[in-house]
Amino acid sequence: MRFFKRKNVCSNEQGSTVVEFALLAPAFIVFVYAIFDLSSYFFVNAQLQTATEQAARHIRVGGSYDPDGSGPNPPVDLTGNNSQSQAAFKELVCSNVYAIFKSTCVQKLLVDVQSFPASNFSDVTYSNISDGANPSHPANGTLNDDDTNYNPGAGGYVVIVRSLYPYSFLLPQLAVLTGMPSGSHSTISVISTVAFRNEPF
Repeated sequence: MRFFKRKNVCSNEQGSTVVEFALLAPAFIVFVYAIFDLSSYFFVNAQLQTATEQAARHIRVGGSYDPDGSGPNPPVDLTGNNSQSQAAFKELVCSNVYAIFKSTCVQKLLVDVQSFPASNFSDVTYSNISDGANPSHPANGTLNDDDTNYNPGAGGYVVIVRSLYPYSFLLPQLAVLTGMPSGSHSTISVISTVAFRNEPF
C-alpha cells in the first residue's frame, strides 16, 4: 500500500501550470519590453527624420520662424549664422515631433547645419560631429550645442542638415542591435540627415 501512495504523489500534476508560468514569465516579459523598446526607437527615428525634413524646407527657401507663434517678437531669420537662428531652428524641428520625445526634444536635441558653395553634391566634404570620445556614436550624452555648427549659407549653396537626439534604451542590451559595441553606453544617437541646395533667395 505504501508503494501505491508514493506513486500517486509522483503522478500528481496539480500546480504544474504555476511552475511553468514562473519559468516562462520572465522571458516573456523581457520579450515584450524588447518589442516596445525597439518600436519606440524606430518611431523616434521616423519622427525625427520627418521633422528635420519639414524644418529644412524653411532654410532652403530662406525662411524665418516665430517660436512664439503670433507673439509680439518678430520671426527669427533661419538663414542667420548665429545662436538665435540655431535655437529657433531647433524649436522648429521639435514643433513637428509628437508623443514619445515631445517634452524633452528642445532640451536634448542637437542640430548641425553646414553649407558649401559647391556646384555638385559630390564635391561636398563635411565634418563629423564628435566629442572626441566616441566618434562613431557621437551623441552618447556628452555633446552640447558648442560641438555643432549652424551655417545655412546663401542662395544656391549645398546644405547638409543633421538632427541628433540621444535615445536611451530600457534594455541596454538592445543597443547592440543598432550597431553599438557590446558593453557600451545604453544611449545611442538617433541621427537624421537632409541634404539639399538652397533656392536662389
